[in-house]
Amino acid sequence: MSPLTKFKIVIYMKANGVLWALSSTGTTFMYEKLHGETVDPHTLLDFAAELSKDLEDHLLEDA
Repeated sequence: MSPLTKFKIVIYMKANGVLWALSSTGTTFMYEKLHGETVDPHTLLDFAAELSKDLEDHLLEDA
């Protein structure tokens, strides 16, 4: 059984006024521990960092 009861990643983008031009992004990473003894999910944070890097690389390819 997973030590986390909830896991959610939200990625949002803001346009700078030019159609489809990306000016900034942000990521919200939320989790809920099953109990107080559960360790922090560092592997999930590493995954989120890698995902952000891959997303940036992909967006810069098309720029």
